Amino acid sequence: MNMYRHNRRRRAELLIPGALLVMLASSGAYAADEPAAPAAAPPAVAAAAPLPVPEAPPAKDWSVGVSADLVSRYVWRGILINEDPVVQPSATLTWKGLSLNVWQSWDTTDQLNHRGKVQETDYTLSYSKTVLDGKLTLSGGAILYTFPDAGVFNTTELFAAATVNTLLSPTIAVYKDIDESRGLYINPSISHTITINDKANVVLKASVGWGDAKNNGFYLGSAGGEVADYGLSAQLNYSVTSAFVVSPYIKFSDFIDGDIRTARSAGSSNGKSEQLVVGISAAYTF
Repeated sequence: MNMYRHNRRRRAELLIPGALLVMLASSGAYAADEPAAPAAAPPAVAAAAPLPVPEAPPAKDWSVGVSADLVSRYVWRGILINEDPVVQPSATLTWKGLSLNVWQSWDTTDQLNHRGKVQETDYTLSYSKTVLDGKLTLSGGAILYTFPDAGVFNTTELFAAATVNTLLSPTIAVYKDIDESRGLYINPSISHTITINDKANVVLKASVGWGDAKNNGFYLGSAGGEVADYGLSAQLNYSVTSAFVVSPYIKFSDFIDGDIRTARSAGSSNGKSEQLVVGISAAYTF
């Protein structure tokens, strides 16, 4: 009997630990033996913001341009001023359509007895504006003509001009002398630009000049108001850089009226009314 009780107690001692193991397994105490849950996905990384596009520099309100021309002779509105080569430098300051230009003509020979001297200095103050959605350009201003070494009286002209920005760029310019001649000069013109490539173009131009009696009497010795001179020109513009342009050109002018032509031939230093000018210009814009 005692042996039987001892065996039953021994079986119970063995069963109790086994039952505890089953209970622990079912309660998750051995979770380390279970497969690990998948890790949570990391939060999505926000896309990098696009780099700001640099803004284009604002267009300048001002510019400075300088140029120098070497021409075979100096002709103004058909009138021969100097039949020998001259150098003609120029400088222009522009701010928001307002421009101030200084232009000179330097003699290179003794033809007028002042080699290397300034024969003429002109000062031009002008304003230009494009209107009607770019279809029309208007300009106006004043020109002061001075002759420091030529022994000629200074004079001043007021002017106004209009250009239609279309085929042949028809332009009309009106000049009124308010000092010496007190005359009126009207100069209509047309021009056409032929593009050769991105660096070169050719500009062809034709113009005619009409003067009233005061203008023609003072400058041409004519008694009445009439069409006076005409001019033809061709100019090749070559951009060495975006700021530096070299321009060889050729110009021809003569007088339409026979009496004026005869008078100008007699008064011209080369005995001709028709004038051919060959020149080259170098211009730089800052």
